[in-house]
Amino acid sequence: MAVNVTQKDKEQVEYLRELVHDINESLERHGSDIPENKKD
Repeated sequence: MAVNVTQKDKEQVEYLRELVHDINESLERHGSDIPENKKD
């Protein structure tokens, strides 16, 4: 199955990577005040 990755897809992935990075930095700054939700 061929997957067509468009420029828009790449931009969305890059945006999400930056978002995750920002969230991780924020969590490191504020410690683990936020309770983890382990429901999968």
